[in-house]
Amino acid sequence: MVKEAFLAAVPNKKIVFVAADEKLPSYWQYSFADGNCVVSFRPKICNTNDVFTAKLETLLPSQGTYSLMTRLNIKENQAKMDANLAAVKKAMKSDADWTIDQSSLEAVYPHVADDLKNSFGHIFAGVVEKVAANLAKRCADEMVLEAVQEATSNRTIVIKHNATQNGYWLWSFESGNLVISFKSITNTNDVQTFDFIKLL
Repeated sequence: MVKEAFLAAVPNKKIVFVAADEKLPSYWQYSFADGNCVVSFRPKICNTNDVFTAKLETLLPSQGTYSLMTRLNIKENQAKMDANLAAVKKAMKSDADWTIDQSSLEAVYPHVADDLKNSFGHIFAGVVEKVAANLAKRCADEMVLEAVQEATSNRTIVIKHNATQNGYWLWSFESGNLVISFKSITNTNDVQTFDFIKLL
């Protein structure tokens, strides 16, 4: 994924070295401009290992909604997400697989604090894990299970952001989907303890 992003950012396949001034934030600095990889450096050349150790994944531009670091984190946590969706399916005694609405994740991404974006995949895989645990607990009652099955005919989890809602994390059932809305990324255990039975 990093290699693909690098090749996309450097279609000219050129590395351009630029002598900067002493005000450069570091001895060596990567940037990507006009289809080239630009390596800027201070006039007093030292710390050349910085060129080798620079984390390109934090610097490379990325196509689409997510930064490259976020995309890498989503990929890293995909197996966990899949396992947690399977746990939702099991808790709901569903014949068909459950999914998480990808467009809803992209829609909430700008509302996640910048310092948490690199953990985006981990965070929402964890949210789905808590959804599964809550469903497993409360849907042990067959009457509750049947009501939730009727309310979630799409077998889809939709994530929404609502800055004005009461509570950090809330559940709702909308148009056949299970909707999990959040005010901010904190107190994620609320997803697991929320009593959704009162909504049915």
